[in-house]
Amino acid sequence: MFLSLIRDNEEVKKYYVKNVQNIDNYLLLTLRPHKPKDSLRFYPGQYVTISFMVDGRPSPVRCFSMVSSPNNLDEVQFAMRVEGNFTQAVQKLVVGEEVRLQGPYGEFIIDPEQDRNIILLAAGIGITPFMSMLRYATEAKLSNPITLLYACRSQADIPFYDELIKLQKDNPHFRIAFFIKQGKTTAHPGVTLIRGRINEPLLHQVTNGQYEHFTYFICGPDYFRNGLERILSDEQVEPDRILKESFNQTSKSGGLFGFSIPRLTYVLSGLAMILLLAFIMGLDLSRNVSTASATQTPTATSPTVSTPVTTTPSTYDTQTITPVTSPSTSSRYQAPVSSVS
Repeated sequence: MFLSLIRDNEEVKKYYVKNVQNIDNYLLLTLRPHKPKDSLRFYPGQYVTISFMVDGRPSPVRCFSMVSSPNNLDEVQFAMRVEGNFTQAVQKLVVGEEVRLQGPYGEFIIDPEQDRNIILLAAGIGITPFMSMLRYATEAKLSNPITLLYACRSQADIPFYDELIKLQKDNPHFRIAFFIKQGKTTAHPGVTLIRGRINEPLLHQVTNGQYEHFTYFICGPDYFRNGLERILSDEQVEPDRILKESFNQTSKSGGLFGFSIPRLTYVLSGLAMILLLAFIMGLDLSRNVSTASATQTPTATSPTVSTPVTTTPSTYDTQTITPVTSPSTSSRYQAPVSSVS
């Protein structure tokens, strides 16, 4: 199924910048389709590749999850931290500028028939695919119980904070708990704030020790995903009940030849650059065949990878977290993508 999905979505869709907003600690990019036929159809939780022109040259290709609901065909939204050259370039995009999307990709999606009770586990900007899921679930009035456990550096550092609280009010099947690592916290009615990290005692409390009744979706940095997966695996949760997504690859989709789609995209882009350089060098050599040439091997500079700082988890508050649960639901999934089975 996944390989057919790749073939079905090879066409690059033209979009134009509708708005670029700096909202507190993240960037919100809103795009509109070039034509109605270009409207992106996707499952909540999927992602696309994004590229555009920078100073007359194509930008690198990067992958981002949609935060908008698939019900809104007039626009598509992405949220991101401004941390590198690519996101800095996104920040400088102007209204009307062309952006190219390719996809959707990934199987980080909820199947209401299989995922009867859902626990979403997010850290930082890893909330992005969950925003699409929650918006759609609320609009479609899905009856599947959803509990979101959201880890953030501080209360002021929570993307979509106000909207998440509103979604909890509007959706009787959705509950959320924020986990705050540092800084001051301000209590609001109906909002659960917990000092500390998402850890094993907390998950035991949320699931009431009945881990097998839930499907777990995890999105965040590697240490966050790996730590939670280890806890769930130790509790004998079936692997197909643990779905993971990161910022630069999808672990569940499998991809092609062992590569995820984003990683495959980067590899192919790198190979294309190498082939182009080899072609140019070949032309230079042919023009200077009579001139002795010297071989020079370029030295690749490896990026510096910082090791995340780990600390002893703080003791979480004893406030009870009650997930919305049900043994079954008759709600059928109204798939927004008719071409995906």
